[in-house]
Amino acid sequence: MKRSELRKVLEEWFDVERYEAIKELTLQQFYVEVERRILAYNMLIRRDTLPPLSRALLDDYRYKILRGEILFSGDTSTQGDGLARTYAVVPVTRSNAQLYAKSLTLIGTHPETSQISQSEYMSEYLKESGIKSLSSITVDIFLQEASTEDIIEHLKVLIPQWKKQLKMNDPAVRKYRFGKSTLRKIIDYRLIPMMDLIFWGADNNDTKISLSLMSSLLHENSEKDRDEGMLKVTDYPLAMALLTDENYLKSFEDYMMENNVLKDTKIVDHVKDEKKTKEDK
Repeated sequence: MKRSELRKVLEEWFDVERYEAIKELTLQQFYVEVERRILAYNMLIRRDTLPPLSRALLDDYRYKILRGEILFSGDTSTQGDGLARTYAVVPVTRSNAQLYAKSLTLIGTHPETSQISQSEYMSEYLKESGIKSLSSITVDIFLQEASTEDIIEHLKVLIPQWKKQLKMNDPAVRKYRFGKSTLRKIIDYRLIPMMDLIFWGADNNDTKISLSLMSSLLHENSEKDRDEGMLKVTDYPLAMALLTDENYLKSFEDYMMENNVLKDTKIVDHVKDEKKTKEDK
């Protein structure tokens, strides 16, 4: 497809000015916008193996984008009505419990595994019996027995002890840490609309949108002009890293946990460069 033809097709649904609304979002809402695009892109890559519910979510994302509905943060969560969770802390579900029950039954009915471990603690028992390569631990937290602050202090002491007792490896050092500078880049480089363009290309027979065309669509009327060279070196690699490297989303989630008290702050206020603000004064 010629550049002029491709641009015409893209402009039927893509208007970068719509994305100015992102600057009115809170930090939490901004997180959801980035998260939704990461999830949608990863569902798209796995579309042939998606269960029906995930296919429906993918279709919803696609149709909203094509209708020009670029904001997904109205419900501020992708988790539905279930208990809150993060990538690092997940309440046990019924399916988890059923899996554990089946594992315990399996161990107990096979002579070669039934005597390997005598531990009363399920996480240790499953690991020592070879059923589960343990990277998690199943615990009960008695929420009405202590305050949130006291429970946190208990966990600060217990988690290092559990890791030592269960001989758990330390997590890999993060190669990337989210901070205000990353959030500023997402806004200034217009990476959210760029991710929508990348999604559209992948969703339409892997149509290649040149960086020069992306630059024109994203920054033609922008005060912060980003040319093709800048997109090639910085913007596009960062957008693809966000979409394809799970560590970026995990790091963003870490950042949200650390800054939870600021989640209702407007994103543009949150990312202000304090040094620059002082200099301007």
